[in-house]
Amino acid sequence: MILRILILFISLNLTIPNTTSKAQVLISEKEINDEIVTKGPLTPIRLAFDPTNDNRFAVVDVSNGTIGLWSFKEKFKRERLIDAKSVSVAFSPDGKIIASSNVKGEIFFWDNEGKKIGEPLLGHEGSIQDLDFSPDGNFLASAGYDHTVRIWNLKNISKSKILRGHSSWVRSISFSPDNNLIASSSIDGNVMLWTIQGNLKAGPLKGHKKWVESVSFAPDSKSFASAGDDGFIRLWDLDGQLISAPLDGHRAWIVDFSPCGNLLASSGEDGSLILRDIKNLHNKRKYTKHLGSVQALAFSKNCNFIATGGYYDGTIRIWNIDGSQHLEPLRSHPSWLRPLDYNEKTKEVILGTNDGSFKLYKIYNESNHSNISFPAHLSWVEVARFIKSKNQIVTGGYDGMISLWSKQGSQISYHKKHVTKISSIGISEKRNMIVSGDTGGTLILIDLKGEIKFIIEKAHTQSIEYIIIANEKKQIISSGKDGKVKFWDFSGKQIDELFYENSFINNMFLSSDEEILLLSRYDGKLEIRDNNSLSILSIINTKQIQISSSSISTKNGFIITSGLDGTIKIWDQSGNKIGKSVYGHNGYASRIILLENEIDFLTTGYFDNKINHWSLKNHN
Repeated sequence: MILRILILFISLNLTIPNTTSKAQVLISEKEINDEIVTKGPLTPIRLAFDPTNDNRFAVVDVSNGTIGLWSFKEKFKRERLIDAKSVSVAFSPDGKIIASSNVKGEIFFWDNEGKKIGEPLLGHEGSIQDLDFSPDGNFLASAGYDHTVRIWNLKNISKSKILRGHSSWVRSISFSPDNNLIASSSIDGNVMLWTIQGNLKAGPLKGHKKWVESVSFAPDSKSFASAGDDGFIRLWDLDGQLISAPLDGHRAWIVDFSPCGNLLASSGEDGSLILRDIKNLHNKRKYTKHLGSVQALAFSKNCNFIATGGYYDGTIRIWNIDGSQHLEPLRSHPSWLRPLDYNEKTKEVILGTNDGSFKLYKIYNESNHSNISFPAHLSWVEVARFIKSKNQIVTGGYDGMISLWSKQGSQISYHKKHVTKISSIGISEKRNMIVSGDTGGTLILIDLKGEIKFIIEKAHTQSIEYIIIANEKKQIISSGKDGKVKFWDFSGKQIDELFYENSFINNMFLSSDEEILLLSRYDGKLEIRDNNSLSILSIINTKQIQISSSSISTKNGFIITSGLDGTIKIWDQSGNKIGKSVYGHNGYASRIILLENEIDFLTTGYFDNKINHWSLKNHN
């Protein structure tokens, strides 16, 4: 098993606008598997076949941003590893150039030896999620968090185009094979069709009800497909009209046409690959081999192979066109690890896995650390928290179970009253309670012995996003995807409510003195509210697309936010940014843990398996 826990102590001078960060690595990355040339990516996020070699592909590992160049015949062989800090990859049509993009809005070019070519392309603000070369190799299209599509003229960069039309970050782009058009999709739920000159040909196309994750042109350039979070794939003509009924089967992350024009493939959240014959699209073949979401998919140029990457199970699979496995999958590790909580006093980390277990990882010093594995749930351990006063751990899983554990590994109690996966846990050791919420909107309160105190079904009409407990006011606060923040007393009676018509609160934080309530809105704005009156004191536009976590220090009043793009930002309570943004993680910075001195804090990475320790020691 491969275990990556990297703890960085970084000192930020918050009084200097152009502050820099210095890092001392206290625990270096530990690789237990020495067979580095045969070990696959931990979290594959993008795949691209070499157009000149059907047995060769590039894959982005978002856990560390590397691009692996792999070949395969009887087995996989890694030819090269490029430390690109990348989130996307594309081959030029002649296979001689590899393009990569990162969360900072930079595009780099590499040769097949892994050497950097020229200077990076700059222009996007924030992460670039997708890249695509034009078939003639003269242009490169990029999809940005800044809501724009850019067409880079590789022969004359000054003639590059910026395409504006999406109202949120752009997820995917695709050139038409005849070199004339570009399709783009966004989390705004829309699809756009552009000419290569930068003019809008059709759109916004509004068939999807949620995010649109992927677009792909048919080989004849007469139609294109889009895949949405609403669970449907839609086919469009060049006038923006639907040409068939929506195709169901799974919530698709990637959709791709075979270069030969006979197949349409999609990979799904449920771990499946679906293949459809173009002549009979509603007749689908579904293959489920991955454990969890498949967010990387590509056809080989000769149409013989399909490659898929398991986002959670850390495997690359090569499929034959008939749906059979071409060879044994490329694996990175037996199970996937995710940092969930940290105990400052004991220097212990809880790691959740995809096999239903969790690990208690104890740090003694730089070279001495150990871990214990707990078989806990039937599938993913989604949330876990230390109960420090009781020397216990509470976990919640995809199986809907809440479990209490001793740190020696024995299960103290559990309940299975949730019927969908656990999405959030709130703990009050002072009030002797644990509150859990699930994706179905149910809220359940238990005491620290595991006794159920109340169950509120449909506390929210959609998934519960976050739960906190206000000890002094004796309140439970829950936020949901239904746009509501609800306030409950300890008997389960609702006493107040906030409603957001066009957004929702995906994260909350209550200051240690319980005076300030931070509400992180899905649109990237942070509300600072008086916790007593609930009046808004100020609103900060963090420009982080989505705020994954926030905290406020009562020692200096500083506010910390982390983002989906891996950025860490510091603010005063008037909304002024202090210092520069720091890219603390490659990909999603999932949680901020404010330490007891309220000067230091930790951030955890959802993809990169890192825990960073930041120290804010030099400030006014």
